[in-house]
Amino acid sequence: MVLVVKFADTSTGGVPTSWYWDFGDGTNSEDAQTAVHTFTKPGTYTVTLTVTNDGGSDTVSKANYIMVSAASEVPIASFYSPQAEKEVARGESLDVPATVSFIDSSTGSPTSWFWDFGDGETSTVKNPTHKYVEAGSYTVTLTVTNDAGSNKASKDAYVLAVAKEQPENNPTDPPENKETGQTVNTETNIVNNYYNTHTDSPEDKGSGQNADMSTLSEENRKESTSASFSLHGEKTDVVCGEDILLKLSAVNFITKPPMHVQVIIIPPSGMSVSSSEFVQSGAGQYTTTYDLDPGQGKDIEIRIESNQPGNFNVEGKVIYYFGEDIKGAEDYKLDLPIKVEPKSDPQLISNPASYPIPGLGVANLVFILMTVFILKRKQK
Repeated sequence: MVLVVKFADTSTGGVPTSWYWDFGDGTNSEDAQTAVHTFTKPGTYTVTLTVTNDGGSDTVSKANYIMVSAASEVPIASFYSPQAEKEVARGESLDVPATVSFIDSSTGSPTSWFWDFGDGETSTVKNPTHKYVEAGSYTVTLTVTNDAGSNKASKDAYVLAVAKEQPENNPTDPPENKETGQTVNTETNIVNNYYNTHTDSPEDKGSGQNADMSTLSEENRKESTSASFSLHGEKTDVVCGEDILLKLSAVNFITKPPMHVQVIIIPPSGMSVSSSEFVQSGAGQYTTTYDLDPGQGKDIEIRIESNQPGNFNVEGKVIYYFGEDIKGAEDYKLDLPIKVEPKSDPQLISNPASYPIPGLGVANLVFILMTVFILKRKQK
């Protein structure tokens, strides 16, 4: 940035006959009561003026008087998505609904961001997450802006989402030779667990789907040679209005290098976040990132409140990679079912001491009369 400054002498106490200006950048000016100087480099400059006449000379300095800022550069937009690039590299696609994280890698110090996810939805968050709910091929565009201008980057057909294939399991098909009202046993091969633990398997496993017991276990923990993730709750059966403390646990089993983890929590409609270590990254989505050294584990907590009764599913998403291997990132989906019961109305409980027990007075009266009758007979 070039800055042109005009300086004027305001000396008093006599009429100067000569002037010497030192502009602090290695240049000076002589015999000019009013000086014009051009600063060509960023920096902070001290300006000094020396005035002279027949009676002598005097000098005044103003420290850090001129500040020249570096010229702003127009930012260059750039971004990536670990999930999208992983699927592109494999020639595969994402299953809908698909929650995708986008990371800004622009240069030139942008101060604002505008994302177009290609499905009619947008975001102004620097590193957003977005859920694609319909199958399709989506072009993603990022526009970044600062004081010097704006720049745009687009990636055509960057996100490819397809409808998820359902397991071939039909327990509702009517069995042969069974009449209405009879009990029927069916084989459904469903694994029913408190929560899912994913270890070394890039496939998403949801509650009620066919699952390999290497990724789902009764103990809710399965160690492997790389990493372990789990989503669990303090309790999963609650009353409407009650808080639920959720924890997403991650462990790095690799000896080196460190593991970079991004965690996304998506509370369902009907639940709200009351406290969290996460940062809101979109409508109803909360995210955080951290690094785990070899052999290290970490629990991230989020507290949600149930606002209405029903059966809900809290969705967790984990994206991780080791060292700088971003393109080798894996992502897992973790589901935690929550059951919310309606509040019960308080019942009016009578104080038994406040009311006579029916029949008690009659019984006492009969007992007294019989006692009097027996005593009279004995006296005779």
